[in-house]
Amino acid sequence: MKKIVLVMILTMVSCSMLFISCKKENDLNIDQRVDMSERLIAVENSTSSEELAKIVSPAVVGIRSYNQLGESVGTGVCVGKGGYIITNAHVVIDSNNLELYLFNGNVANATEVFRDESLDISILNCSETLPYLALVSENCAVGEDVLAVGTPMSLLLKHSYTKGIISALNRTLRVSGDNGDYYMQNLIQHDASLNPGNSGGPLINSKGEVVGINTLKIQSAEGLGFAIPSMSFKSLLNNYVKDEEYKTPYISFKES
Repeated sequence: MKKIVLVMILTMVSCSMLFISCKKENDLNIDQRVDMSERLIAVENSTSSEELAKIVSPAVVGIRSYNQLGESVGTGVCVGKGGYIITNAHVVIDSNNLELYLFNGNVANATEVFRDESLDISILNCSETLPYLALVSENCAVGEDVLAVGTPMSLLLKHSYTKGIISALNRTLRVSGDNGDYYMQNLIQHDASLNPGNSGGPLINSKGEVVGINTLKIQSAEGLGFAIPSMSFKSLLNNYVKDEEYKTPYISFKES
C-alpha cells in the first residue's frame, strides 16, 4: 500500500513539474517552429492585425541590459542583414552585457556598434542572424493604423502588441539628460498603449514596415506615445549594413 501511495505522489509531482514547465514556455511566447532564418519579412497584401503580428514577431527581440546599477529591460527590432538591431540608447546605456530574447525562445548576445543619445538611438549587432523588417519607404500619415511591439514591465511579457493610430507628426519635446535639457524633434505621436519596457520597440504599419522606434511616454496622460521616425536613422543604418564607416558630424572651434 505504501508503495502505491509513493508511486501516486511521484506521478503527481512529475505532472506538476511538467505543467509548470509548459506554463513557463507559454508565458515566454516560445515557438520553436517559427522560421528564424535571415530574410526580409514582407507583407504583400492587406492583412488583419492578428496576421500582421504573427508575421513580424520573429524580427522583434526583448533586451536585457546589465550595468553597474543592475539591469534594465527593453525592446529592439532587427532591420538589416547581418543581425543589425535598432533600439533606444537609454535602454543599453553603460551596459557591460547585452542579452537578446528571441521569438523562438533562444537567447543571443549582442554588441553595441553605434549610439546617439540626443536622438535616443542605438544600433546593436546580434551574435545570430535574424529575419528583419524594412524601414518605411514613404512618409506616414495622420490617422494611419499602427501596431506597437514591446516588452512591458518584464521579459515574461515580451512580444506584447498594442494598436493605435498616428495622432500627429513632427512633434518636438523637451527632454532632460545627463548633460542638461535638449529637444527631440520630428517625433511621431500615436495613441498605442506604451509601458516601461516598450522603449526601443518598433511602431509598425499595415505593410509590416517600421515607421518608427518608440522612445518615451508622458506618464500623466493616457494615449500619448512618441516614436522616432525611421527616416531619422535610415541612412545611418544603411552605412552599417553595407559595412561602411559612419562618423558623427560635429563643429569644432579654434581659438584665434
